Order: sequence, then C-alpha cells, then structure tokens
Amino acid sequence: MNYTWKSGACHVEDSQLESFQSLAKWAILHLSVATREESLLRLSRTQPELPATEAFSRDQMDAAVALHRKNHPKGPALGATPALSDLVRIIAGIGGFTASSKHKPGIKVFVRGMQRIDAAAEAHAEYQTMLTRPTSTHPFG
Repeated sequence: MNYTWKSGACHVEDSQLESFQSLAKWAILHLSVATREESLLRLSRTQPELPATEAFSRDQMDAAVALHRKNHPKGPALGATPALSDLVRIIAGIGGFTASSKHKPGIKVFVRGMQRIDAAAEAHAEYQTMLTRPTSTHPFG
C-alpha cells in the first residue's frame, strides 16, 4: 500500500503543496485512490471468478473490452461481463502488462490501464448521454 501511495499510483511525495492542511487533504484523497487500486488487485487474486460488475461500472467494462479488442479481436464481446481477474488482466494489458499467464499484473501497469479506461469510460458515458438528449432545431443547440 505504501508503495502504491508514494510511487506506484499516486506519487504523493511529488506534491508541491506548502500548507500542512492542503497537503493532508491531498494525501488523504490519494490514499483512498491507492486503497481502491490495491483492493481491486487483491480481490482479483483472491476471488478471480467474481463478476467484474462487483468492482467496475458497465462503462468501465465496455471501455476496457473495446480498447482490448482493438489488438485482440477474439477477446470478450462488448457488453459481456468478464470475470474480475480477466478484466483486471485486460486493464493491466492496456497499461503495458505483457507477462505470461503465470505472472500477475502489478500496480503500475494496472494504474496506467485504469487511467486510460477511466478516460474512455467517461467519454463513452457522455456520448451515451448525448444520444438520449433531446435535440434542438437551432444550429447552435
């Protein structure tokens, strides 16, 4: 956890905040992020067959599968619910994980993958919202 908080995901020591109060808030926020990332990795190892819906949103799963299928067309279908361990491995692969099946992804590649997944999921969710909004006949909305 300490590695994730300091170097692996959050880089809390790189902060240039000067007041103790601001630094404490920043550190606590990043500690919650590090805790989530570490718990996802641990859960994927202790309960690998758990459905990914237990830990990820549908947008995150669809974003991960879509980015994965770009290079692996025979991967899970869009809209499928993979096992948690499979989705974590897919996300880590998007982050640069290339080890064989006997190795488990580490925090750095998982966090890099999650950053890409979260951005893609946010874009996908906004796109879906735009599709359902009523449209105006005025050319500028």
